[in-house]
Amino acid sequence: MNILLFGRGPSRVDLKKVPSIYTISCNENYPNANLIFAIDSPIIDGLLANKFKGLEYQTIFTTYKIFERYNYSKRIMLFDEDRLFGGQGLSTGTIAIGACLKWGFSKIFLSGFDFSIGGSSLEKLNYVISAKTDYSKIYRIGDEIIEGLPINQIKPTDFERIYK
Repeated sequence: MNILLFGRGPSRVDLKKVPSIYTISCNENYPNANLIFAIDSPIIDGLLANKFKGLEYQTIFTTYKIFERYNYSKRIMLFDEDRLFGGQGLSTGTIAIGACLKWGFSKIFLSGFDFSIGGSSLEKLNYVISAKTDYSKIYRIGDEIIEGLPINQIKPTDFERIYK
């Protein structure tokens, strides 16, 4: 099974059409996603208050510290990044990528991941990679190629052809 993750990076707008594929929104970046990953209280406050159209009902995976504060909501689920990845201060997107690898998805497509903002840097990605073969499962979608990125990089037109 394949999955498409949406981050906040500028390359998110490169993907014009989203096919029928399982999706994850990192924070509030993709309405109507199947799941949400969020680790910041202001984002979760907005999600639980239904301030983001299209993101009113999905399960929200979060880290232990945030889970303790919001576990009253049936939408909140714990994803223990400390146990799985050693608690390295990872970004929402990096945690979501790691989760998809742990859950065994065959291909993990990324839209809006530019690996240049805070905890989503390339070095942080290495904390969630457990084998060299994991790199071959990850596909960054974008019109621009990022030099030195050890994952697959494809154009939006290529994604339309290979996502199935």
